[in-house]
Amino acid sequence: MSDKNSAREILNCRIYFLAEVFIAALGLFLIRTGLGTILTLVEQPSVLYTELFYIFKFIAGLIAVPLCLAIAQIILQPKKHEVIFESNVAPSLQQFSLLKITRKNFKYQLLWGFLLLIIVYFPINLLGYLIPGAIEIEAKVFHSSSSGLGLYFSVPYLSFVLAVIIIQSCVSFHEEWIFRGFLVNRGEYRFSKYSAIVISSFFFGLSHTGYIFVAIGLGENIFYPIVWALSAGVVGFINASFITRKKWLFPVIFAHFLSNIISTHTIWYVTQGGYFFDIFIFLYVPLILLSLIVLIIQYPRVKKGVQFVSSDIKNYFKVDVKRDETSNDRSIRIIFDILIILSLWLIATIGLAF
Repeated sequence: MSDKNSAREILNCRIYFLAEVFIAALGLFLIRTGLGTILTLVEQPSVLYTELFYIFKFIAGLIAVPLCLAIAQIILQPKKHEVIFESNVAPSLQQFSLLKITRKNFKYQLLWGFLLLIIVYFPINLLGYLIPGAIEIEAKVFHSSSSGLGLYFSVPYLSFVLAVIIIQSCVSFHEEWIFRGFLVNRGEYRFSKYSAIVISSFFFGLSHTGYIFVAIGLGENIFYPIVWALSAGVVGFINASFITRKKWLFPVIFAHFLSNIISTHTIWYVTQGGYFFDIFIFLYVPLILLSLIVLIIQYPRVKKGVQFVSSDIKNYFKVDVKRDETSNDRSIRIIFDILIILSLWLIATIGLAF
């Protein structure tokens, strides 16, 4: 295959991927806009408004992704199959298959979710909160949210807990459903799992850079928001690597949800006048000890997971011999992946999604 044809093939598969993403983003925007009309009937700002905002966001993502995948297949897929209907719904069913939990694999999905929480999310969050002023900046960012996310830090504790459970379960599901379920799944189908992992994780990190501009607007130091965005990219890469191997979405949703619960409780305690040192001693120290115990007991699994992530990084920058890739093809692939990441960021920036 000539370099010209190879470059065209690399570009074409990414254009198809970007087209699918755009259709899904447009569908997500339309459904959220439709559901948003209901929110106009709710008092704003209020905790109820914030809860409904994230519930509707969750519902919109759950509906839009599989529906728009089916629509995308009708628009983009050449009619070369005898049974067109089955060809069109297959990607949607594949998306839903990521949520499948059986009696046999539930304990393993739960275990992996716990490992991701203890070995990945918890250490990264803790290191971030050790940065002076990090918690206060994060609290101010939440309070400046247009969805009223910061309101639940000012309500009684039981109301706060209920709101946190509702909101963070919706946030965790939506982000993993979109970034790991949809983007990684379709990227792996359209080109390769390595590019899918890199594109989804970099885009996930970039999607958190908005907090940098919020911090600037609030006159705060931008160091922590930058660390926040970088941390999101790292977590996104690890989760995406996990998804490509296990095809399980529940563990990453579970870990993401519990991590957010811990983080919001930390922020709540500090905003109520408490000291981080107190919550560090009574919450984070026990979790550190638990992490060490889990690391020792589950060391073979943790080691294998680290090796998988490391190999994904190395393989992305290697010439893909199985695809008859040349060094020139690799350079073109990386350039196109960067353009895809920036295109996704642009789609998100103009307000279509995610």
